[in-house]
Amino acid sequence: MIALYDLNGVVHFPLIKRPDYTGAHSGQISLPGGKAEAGETVIDTALREGEEEIGIRGSQLTVLGSLSEFFVIPSNFLVTPVVAVMHQVPKYVPDKREVARILEGNVAELVSESAVLVKEIVAAGMFQMRAPHFEIDGEVVWGATAMILNEFRTILREGVAR
Repeated sequence: MIALYDLNGVVHFPLIKRPDYTGAHSGQISLPGGKAEAGETVIDTALREGEEEIGIRGSQLTVLGSLSEFFVIPSNFLVTPVVAVMHQVPKYVPDKREVARILEGNVAELVSESAVLVKEIVAAGMFQMRAPHFEIDGEVVWGATAMILNEFRTILREGVAR
């Protein structure tokens, strides 16, 4: 979920750094979110995961909509990113089992001309490849999360250009 909020006139959004563990996304940066439970809608899942992972209550959010769904091969999930606005500056309560660190993304920096970078990245601990990425709050954001942010960035940039 891209959960937007205003801090002193600048729009921000939280990302999380996953803890180190044995798995495809160990130590990677992601947006709050996760696997749907039985009977949940995409929005239900986003709101529940936001609360479980970083303590954002659904009552603190207005859901704006969703971005394009896509399949993430390493985790074998179909992902549908949800975009929401927080009614206030969040007071995070991270779940230490799922969150090593909370990062603050800045929408103005995300939409800047120079936001998308390319570098050599080691995927799954063994495959080296050149990948587009963002640098946010001192961390490299690539893969599925970068794809989500790039779609959001494109929508915002096209809206501003009109």
